[in-house]
Amino acid sequence: MSPPLWSSSVSSTDSPVLSGRRVAIVVATMGGLGYAPLGSGTFGTLGGVALVLLLPRGLIAETVALLLVLAVGTWAARAVSAAWGTHDDYRIVVDEAAGYLAAMYLLPRTFGICLLAFVLFRILDASKPGPVGAAERVPGAWGIMLDDLVAGALVNIAIHALRLALRS
Repeated sequence: MSPPLWSSSVSSTDSPVLSGRRVAIVVATMGGLGYAPLGSGTFGTLGGVALVLLLPRGLIAETVALLLVLAVGTWAARAVSAAWGTHDDYRIVVDEAAGYLAAMYLLPRTFGICLLAFVLFRILDASKPGPVGAAERVPGAWGIMLDDLVAGALVNIAIHALRLALRS
């Protein structure tokens, strides 16, 4: 098990590789949310909620944010998995944040929609039905990130469809 983020086991004289590993740990655990003793995935998703609420709205801003979180998250998941010698460790929660960003992509940020996306995303992420489970079996860091991206995309499609149906 890796030392916690706040551990003093990495000194200021450590190599840049170790400091890069520390950055990867901060990213992968969403600033330590992944260290939650229970429900680390739920806490990671809450980190995604915070990102959604803090980010500007619109096609370009939301697309850039999602792609950036996916790219940096994949790098961090790969680095941390290698450092810890595990695959998809429960402390890696940047994938949940990316999945929630996908779930909320181009949707209004009302309380009801944010809550619905949160609940549906957590259900799909935990139960791994069909394509979500298949995506999780992709090897390496892509598999860590991809199942949450698929779950988020399915939630996004469902909420967009529900909104369209309610307008009719």
